[in-house]
Amino acid sequence: MMREEEEFKHREVMPRLRPATVANYKKWLAEFLERGGNITHCYDYPMPNDFFVAIADFNLGDFCGSMAIQVIVPKGIHFLGGCDRAL
Repeated sequence: MMREEEEFKHREVMPRLRPATVANYKKWLAEFLERGGNITHCYDYPMPNDFFVAIADFNLGDFCGSMAIQVIVPKGIHFLGGCDRAL
């Protein structure tokens, strides 16, 4: 990761996120299914450590591909853009 991207991540992105718990993911998944979403992949391994919950409006910048993170966006929080899409 380039130095500028790393600085942006620590200055602008990470202060607006917190690590997601399994309970956060289960709640998000239940609401997603209630809204008509479908499960497309099933995995049998521990939850990865790149799942986060947004705690403030945020922009992911250019965190794509191997630098991508997964973000649960609660009601009232806004995804302001970036290369990857939020959950």
